Amino acid sequence: MSEFRGSLQLASSADIASLMTKQAQLTKMIHVYTDLLNSISGLFTAMMDSHLNHLMKYLNSVALISGIWGMNIGGLPGRTNKNGFWIIITIAAILTIIWAIILKKKKYND
Repeated sequence: MSEFRGSLQLASSADIASLMTKQAQLTKMIHVYTDLLNSISGLFTAMMDSHLNHLMKYLNSVALISGIWGMNIGGLPGRTNKNGFWIIITIAAILTIIWAIILKKKKYND
């Protein structure tokens, strides 16, 4: 390096070339790590979506039944019968078992 105005020095072309090479390598590494982090983020999002879908598969039927029974309207089946609640629960259990058998035969479970 040559002297310039006292303590300042001019960089040689070899030093500048070395710095440019290091800068290019660092830029490439930054892009590689950015792509890696984006891939990991996408994988994490996909795993969370899969877990949520698995959970909603079971909670959806509960939400549907409680939503229907939570409506404040007349004409609910079994409202006037003393054992109406148990009749509806029995019918729902039988239908659930039938659907479970059908889905098991189709190999629907995860």
